[in-house]
Amino acid sequence: MDLFHASTRRFWEPEFAGSDLNLAGWTRKRTGHPTISVGPVGLVGADFTEQLRGQSTGSPLGTLDELVRGRARTSST
Repeated sequence: MDLFHASTRRFWEPEFAGSDLNLAGWTRKRTGHPTISVGPVGLVGADFTEQLRGQSTGSPLGTLDELVRGRARTSST
C-alpha cells in the first residue's frame, strides 16, 4: 500500500470530540502511512458546489496555515 485516501468534505473539522485531528490525521497517526486529505484548501467559507452551479460570486483565498499545522502534528508522531 502506498497511502490511504482518507478524505472528508471539511478537512478542518476534527473527527472526534476532544481531538484536533481529522480522519486523515488519525489514519496517519495510527498506521504511520501517508494519507491524502481533500477539501477546499485555500478557500474561505466557500462551498464548491456553488461554483459548479454558477451561483457563487467568488471566494477570497485563505491561508494554508491551518492545513500545514495539521500536517505537522501528524508528521511528528
